[in-house]
Amino acid sequence: MPVLGATAATFYRSPMIKRPADNIESRADDVREHIMAVAIPIFIAKGLGATSIEGIAAQAQVSKKTIYKHFDGKIDLFRCAVRYRMRRGPMTYTSPDLAPGDPVAAIGDYARWTYDHYQTPDSLGLYRASIEAASLAPDTAAYIRDNFSDSVLWPSHYLSLLVQNRLLDIDDIRAAATDIALIAVNGTAHLMGWPAIPDRFRPTLAAWASTFFLHGYTGPCALPTAREDIPQPFSDLNGLFDPLIETTGRRPLATDRRNRLHRAAMAEFIAHGMNGASIDAISRASGVGKMTIYRHYADKRALFIGVVDQFSRTVYQHLPGDATPPPSHSKLPDALTSIGKAALARFVSDDSINLYRLMIREAPQFPELALTIFRRSNAATVHAIRACPLPQPDARPPSDAVVDYLALQFITLLTNANKFLALPIRPQAAEQERMVARAVKLFLHGHQPAHPASRGHSGSEIRPAD
Repeated sequence: MPVLGATAATFYRSPMIKRPADNIESRADDVREHIMAVAIPIFIAKGLGATSIEGIAAQAQVSKKTIYKHFDGKIDLFRCAVRYRMRRGPMTYTSPDLAPGDPVAAIGDYARWTYDHYQTPDSLGLYRASIEAASLAPDTAAYIRDNFSDSVLWPSHYLSLLVQNRLLDIDDIRAAATDIALIAVNGTAHLMGWPAIPDRFRPTLAAWASTFFLHGYTGPCALPTAREDIPQPFSDLNGLFDPLIETTGRRPLATDRRNRLHRAAMAEFIAHGMNGASIDAISRASGVGKMTIYRHYADKRALFIGVVDQFSRTVYQHLPGDATPPPSHSKLPDALTSIGKAALARFVSDDSINLYRLMIREAPQFPELALTIFRRSNAATVHAIRACPLPQPDARPPSDAVVDYLALQFITLLTNANKFLALPIRPQAAEQERMVARAVKLFLHGHQPAHPASRGHSGSEIRPAD
């Protein structure tokens, strides 16, 4: 979800915060806020693990002793700085006219605004830091995830008005408002290296998001833009599981030594990130000498790519029955339920969660690798949805881009990824069943009132494509 607020520079423009001066340590009332204002952009740029108290002290022009006077340590400073930042986030969406009007246009305007504000270095960086903090400061990660009330104030009020006027039938207004923001930004894809959509495509995507929210998959398919080819993260899945790097040794490592090296390296990278990982530590843990490591990998960066590549292929390739098209006699809801169960179980596995957290952290350095991991993790789901001939509102089929967009929205609703990436929890079986059922329902029908005429697709059979 987008975290809305001022940029780092805004803090210095605020009358509350002054630029560093020689006597900063003498102004006791300002010191704490000054340290937090300086720390936030450092945490955003470097992440929690790579940020040091020494670096913050140098940038803030205060001593380490002064920082420890106000904060218990780095995690406490991160926690307080995030809360300070979010309390001072003035950016909220406002509409000149909160009236029922045209829900498609109104929700589309909000979706466009939300996407634009999510696609900022500060917002993406703060989310990366919060996901990294999941194991070190889980309460702060939860705070970041939950405390975006300002960003969903308008849709909450607007949806309440639509319900009061019997234009929509929604039981949980807050959850539905959150759905709009999730649909609008598809945040996990962007955290995993997918570039921002060019401005010229954003009005169309906002309309797709609005109609999908209101009508389910038939909404975007019924628009005149349903034949447009707008970039999607799954546009090209050919050769997706081909090896990404070739080792440099004359002879390949023996299987046992290679496996030990990869396990030790992956554990070190997950714990410390690429920059913080130590080849010495990897060598000791694996029993493979440093000279042997460098004989097969040019440097630590090449080792990182090779290990992540192999690990992700192990986790996501050759999934039993997962990518098999549903049988032609399956009902669409049953097929989507089967696809959703497999996708969600795969996503919340320990290996997958650890890999996502690692690559979200490292995506600024390895955007193409991170996007490859995102594609690999969801390829089976996308192929399965592509194999489902969705009943269309007219005779003309939508573009492949629209079908891939619908697959991305199904994955987004299904996983609500930031919720689990930023918290050290896993949904139990009953919760997974509920999540799958809700995603299937929204994919098929959106948040329309339960009119019989709008429910015609739920019993449609899947037929082989022509």
